[in-house]
Parts: sequence; C-alpha cells; structure tokens
Amino acid sequence: MYSALKVNGIPLYKLARKGKTVPRNPRKVQIFKIKLEDYTFPKLTLRIVCGKGTYIRALARDLGEKLGCGGCIESLIRTRIGEFKLSQAVDPKSIHTPQELKNLLINESP
Repeated sequence: MYSALKVNGIPLYKLARKGKTVPRNPRKVQIFKIKLEDYTFPKLTLRIVCGKGTYIRALARDLGEKLGCGGCIESLIRTRIGEFKLSQAVDPKSIHTPQELKNLLINESP
C-alpha cells in the first residue's frame, strides 16, 4: 500500500496514509541477482539487482511469509538507477549556492 502505484488515479501511499486498504493485483517483476552479503541472526543483508517497478519492501514481506517468520527492512540503499551510481551522488549539504547546484545538473538537451 505504501507505493506510488495508482488506483483510480490516486497513489496507493495516499490511501494508506488515510488508513485505507484496496485490493492489489500481483505483478511480475524481474530479479536478476540476489547475493547474501551477511547473515547474523535474525538479520541478513542482501544485494539485489532487479528491474524497474520492483518493490524490495514487498520482496522482504514475501520472503518472511514464505519462511513463516515475517519480514521487514531495517535499511534500504539504492546503489544504482539506470546509468546513475551511488558513487556519483552529491551530499546536498555540500551545495551552498545556486551556481554550485547548476554546475552539478546533467543537461539532457542538445
């Protein structure tokens, strides 16, 4: 319910914040790779490479259901989206002037 998917033009997260729940149809997603980075009971750290539209929180919930113990996420870090990598990110606190911000923006126009 806490996603940007829309039902009748309304994002699910807006309905969820009002305490409403609506039926949602299962969707196919692409999981290309799951690597176990660390496991210290009861927590595990996974590195997941997935396609767009994949909700990792839903994956944690589904894994918890299958294991019969429940599942949630303590920390979620997106390390890449498309061609952009986390290593290219800039701390917003390091930007002090509009010109500094302008210099960081990527212009896609010719």
